[in-house]
Amino acid sequence: YNLYAYAAYPYRDTGGYIFPRLDRATYNHQSHMIDAFRYNKEGADYRLVDTDERMNEENYKDGLQLAHYFDTDFNCMMETQFYWTTIIVPCDYDTILTAQYGKNWRHVEQRGPHGGRDTTHPLSDEDSSKILSTGPRMACVDSEQLEQ
Repeated sequence: YNLYAYAAYPYRDTGGYIFPRLDRATYNHQSHMIDAFRYNKEGADYRLVDTDERMNEENYKDGLQLAHYFDTDFNCMMETQFYWTTIIVPCDYDTILTAQYGKNWRHVEQRGPHGGRDTTHPLSDEDSSKILSTGPRMACVDSEQLEQ
């Protein structure tokens, strides 16, 4: 099972963009909803596309289209340091990542043994720093990587 949809679309007359969530009911939907509720409590901006409401436990129902709202026009890109190299990122990358993952987007999170089908769990600041100090890795790690 592979599903890719890497595109952001202009959203209404906001000047911003949405990035639709693609969840499969039998694969990753339940874990993504749990993560989305937590991320929104931490400042992310998951929205119900039809009503433009920020998603929460009270207004969400299965079958509704979800998307991240990015309050940016993507017109500015910049080169920035990434470990030992540089990469091109949107100038307001912090705003974009906060909209997607909440204010704690810089922290490493741990997934269970089934990857995207499992909910994420924040790691302690100490464990997050330990993992990040050794160079680039996946954004989510499993328990065995913590022990390395």
